[in-house]
Amino acid sequence: MKKTLLIALTMMCSVVLMAQESAAELKNAGNAAYKLKDYKIALEKYVAYLAHPEMLEDDLKTYTYNCGYCAYKVDDFETAIEYLSKSVDLDYKPDLASYYIALSKKKSGDEDAYIEDMKMMVVKYPKSKYYKKYFLSAVVTHYAKLAAEPYNKGNEIASQAATSGDAGVYLKKMKDAIAKWEESKVHFEKVLELDGTNPAATAALANIQSQVKSYESYKLSLKEN
Repeated sequence: MKKTLLIALTMMCSVVLMAQESAAELKNAGNAAYKLKDYKIALEKYVAYLAHPEMLEDDLKTYTYNCGYCAYKVDDFETAIEYLSKSVDLDYKPDLASYYIALSKKKSGDEDAYIEDMKMMVVKYPKSKYYKKYFLSAVVTHYAKLAAEPYNKGNEIASQAATSGDAGVYLKKMKDAIAKWEESKVHFEKVLELDGTNPAATAALANIQSQVKSYESYKLSLKEN
């Protein structure tokens, strides 16, 4: 009886050992799936590889990042942030890892956290090759959007003022328009602080200056008369 039990246990252990993938097999299977853009399988294999006792220490940084990226691609944002944060801590592709962390937050519905992360990256990674295309572009777009609503509202009110045909109405509406433009100027100036050649912000500020100058000239003409 004891001998039979021992044989059975031995066979079970052999089956388990045969079924268990080696570190190299996990790594190769993960890489093959990654090349085929099967990020779900790649993630499973990479996670198992990192947990394997025979995982190569030199692979820790690369496959930690790969786990985070694959998790992002399959919309597992919690796992993505976990592994990408580790990648930042390991100083492996910290700029790109931070970018995907930010995108994970955005796709999880936290737009504010995404913008704050992008602002941080503009300051922290000015020499990154992704600086202008991803980090700077996102922050400039953010400030441009904040500027757009009060700017457009100011233009709308100014247009009403110009067609009112009444001096009193014109002065009142232009005062309201200028108040809206002052709101937008703060954000347009931030855009130019980040991107000094931004044509939209430059044109908007020039328009505001011109409109205000005309308004001030008109007020002066009323006093002179």
